[in-house]
Amino acid sequence: MLKILNGSKWVDGTPTDGDRVREYIAVGTPNEHYREYTYASPQPEQKDTRLAPQMFMRRMTPEERKAIRAYSRSDSPMAEDIEDFLDLLAKARWVDITDPATIQGVEGLEILTILEAGRASEILSDVIDANELYVTS
Repeated sequence: MLKILNGSKWVDGTPTDGDRVREYIAVGTPNEHYREYTYASPQPEQKDTRLAPQMFMRRMTPEERKAIRAYSRSDSPMAEDIEDFLDLLAKARWVDITDPATIQGVEGLEILTILEAGRASEILSDVIDANELYVTS
């Protein structure tokens, strides 16, 4: 049973963030007691969106990776940007698929038609296999 502090009285109710709450435990038994705390609504578990760089690159097909590298060596005005994106990926400890720079880089590959339409959203999908995750150990 929960009671919420309303002014100077404990009243029944549903707590919201910041409310002072008294939670009664073992009500109606000789061990009845309570604990008081400030209520904070449960937060959804944060999903890890960091991939090992090699695993991130493996979300692309070998043909796509070859096309990206070839484009970065071309005389296109965007070649240096693609080369820079690849360089940053190669030096990264992990690749966060929700990072704006990652999203912009992959979507840029699609805009330049290096990747087929729809591939950016597949590559940036937050459905992550356990073997793709960046492991800190």
